[in-house]
Amino acid sequence: MYTSRTFGAKIDELPQVVDYLESALKEAGAGAEECFDLHLAADEIFTNIALYAYDSDDGVMEIAITSDQGLITITLTDSGRPFDPLALPPPDITSDVGERRVGGLGIYLIREVTDSVSYARRNGKNILTIKKRIASG
Repeated sequence: MYTSRTFGAKIDELPQVVDYLESALKEAGAGAEECFDLHLAADEIFTNIALYAYDSDDGVMEIAITSDQGLITITLTDSGRPFDPLALPPPDITSDVGERRVGGLGIYLIREVTDSVSYARRNGKNILTIKKRIASG
């Protein structure tokens, strides 16, 4: 299974992104927990792209979803400013909340709920790929 859709990189597009993910993940055979995890990860990535990747409201991003032999892959591509979230140092989750530096929890969470996360910068585009194995595959 393969599906792809382009969205405006604006926070008000999030409901359409959620609807698209829900439909595509169901078609891919993801169960409730897998859908929740992948929704959480993709929503976090989309929100960061919408808020930080572009200087204007005319940015776009593509979400491509594939499912093959029990593995769901979601690839989010944008042409915003270069940013590798995987290069961030891991957050200190042991210190008091008031003492922690801001940022970094999103990518930590994405790593926790997916099987793999990778980043590439190719042809002026940020390409973030998340993968999760599903039980039904």
